[in-house]
Amino acid sequence: MTSKSPLNSVGVTVGPPGHPIFIYMAMEDMVPITDLFEGHLTVSELNRAITFYRDVLGLPLARLFPERKVAFFWIGAPGRAMLGLWEAGTMPIGDGSGSKPSGQIPC
Repeated sequence: MTSKSPLNSVGVTVGPPGHPIFIYMAMEDMVPITDLFEGHLTVSELNRAITFYRDVLGLPLARLFPERKVAFFWIGAPGRAMLGLWEAGTMPIGDGSGSKPSGQIPC
């Protein structure tokens, strides 16, 4: 479904397949993203993901918590930005219902 945005606005389509919802936001109301310190991903196998991000991508391992099944990598210079990798089912963030996020990065 294609919708035309009003002048000086940005739009995004959200909602389940077959039931799109187009949301408009006035450009002057948007707060620009200028930096990001930390991001988190769920991975299916933490040890495999560590090998990939450290040995293939060359990211320095900042901290590993094997008992929590989480690893943190520096992105760029240490102290500037981090990437957290959580093994599936271990990330302590949910939607308030007690359930864990279901999206996984297949690594």
